[in-house]
Amino acid sequence: EYQGANYTALDAAKAAAEKILNSANPDDTYTIATMAALREKYAAAQGIPTIGWDIRNQNAIDKAASELNAAVSGLVKFANYATMQAAVTAFEKLNAEFYDPADLAALKVKVDAAKQEMLRENKLDASQQADVNARAMALMKEINSLQKLPANYDAFNAAVAAAKAKIEASDFQNYTSASAKALSDAYLASASIETGKDITYQATIDAATKAINDAIAGLTLKGCLLYTSDAADE
Repeated sequence: EYQGANYTALDAAKAAAEKILNSANPDDTYTIATMAALREKYAAAQGIPTIGWDIRNQNAIDKAASELNAAVSGLVKFANYATMQAAVTAFEKLNAEFYDPADLAALKVKVDAAKQEMLRENKLDASQQADVNARAMALMKEINSLQKLPANYDAFNAAVAAAKAKIEASDFQNYTSASAKALSDAYLASASIETGKDITYQATIDAATKAINDAIAGLTLKGCLLYTSDAADE
């Protein structure tokens, strides 16, 4: 009767492989090729009979253990794409209405390329981390440098000019004090509007424009108010 085979090394190799295979998302951590090699050698190790083999089969057992250990030690991690993902996320959070469509479209081409690279089948391995980082940072820099559209002051400037003309007109005294004051206040408040701002300031500009236009529309001649009041009394 032959001496029994020694499975100690094989069992240890299988345990090491199983620790990786049963970990969280190993396929997202290690490259496709090295994970495929690990699974292949693990399957071969699993195929080694645990009953019926003796010392005459030791070489086959040791070979399976050695090859599985080599597959474990040969695992190569993917490069870390966290910075690139952050750049993509930053782009996707941009409000498209704030930017020139052509600028946005040109940058989207680069963002889409980054998305493609982050697919598992296209990822680079950890040995190329510096290259991945450089391109991710360059993309983030472009996103952060994207210029917002300028705010539109046309309607505001027209409203201010119209208000100024009304206030400086010789007949401004013919309006009721309340409606004249409302226009004067809106006109004076317009001085607080900052110039040269980008589109994110547009709502503030539009609010000031509306206040002036509403005040102009609300100008009431003193006689008109008296006539309306008299008519109402009748």
